[in-house]
Amino acid sequence: TFYRIRAAVEYLQKTDKKVYEIAYAIGYNDSKYFSRVFQRVTGMKPMELKNGHSLPEDHILRHL
Repeated sequence: TFYRIRAAVEYLQKTDKKVYEIAYAIGYNDSKYFSRVFQRVTGMKPMELKNGHSLPEDHILRHL
């Protein structure tokens, strides 16, 4: 899960893909489920990251 979410973080920060496209690209068929998992792991919604917010420096995903 952490590696998938890390890939999603990269997609959200570096591409113009929509959240549902990213969800599908990393192996989630349900974008709502992906959003719930993403928020549970990162503490933010995918759109928050896409809209320019960043993960805290000490967040575990920064170290994977």
